[in-house]
Amino acid sequence: MAYTHSKYEVWGLATDGTKVISATNGTGTVARWAPSFVPHVVRAAVLKVQGSTTLSNALTVSIRTQAVGASPTGGTVIDTITLPTTGSLDSKIYYVDNLNTTVTPGNDVAAYITSTGATGAANFEVGLYVEPKWEVPGNNTSMVESA
Repeated sequence: MAYTHSKYEVWGLATDGTKVISATNGTGTVARWAPSFVPHVVRAAVLKVQGSTTLSNALTVSIRTQAVGASPTGGTVIDTITLPTTGSLDSKIYYVDNLNTTVTPGNDVAAYITSTGATGAANFEVGLYVEPKWEVPGNNTSMVESA
């Protein structure tokens, strides 16, 4: 049973702790988000472009799941978002929906740039539309109680 009133948006954080990601950094993991106690269903993912920029080549970002802290190169790809090379991106939003992927505590969702060709300052944010899955208890096997 879904509790639609509890769906909300979260933003993936870059490795420096901010949520703005530079597309000119090359390939690799650029943002992560993980649930703490309650499993969540990822319903949609979005790339929100900051300012205006034009790409010389397509920028492809895969949304993946894997164990927290693991390299997502071996993770499971949920979906892929590709920013176009034609015209200016001008603060546009690109998204994928109907992902319906459950992420349990001990796992995270990562945005991974698989191809890049950005010119200039191509900055964006990665957002997820998630819903808690209250009926399923968290997988607490990798959690450690602290004093």
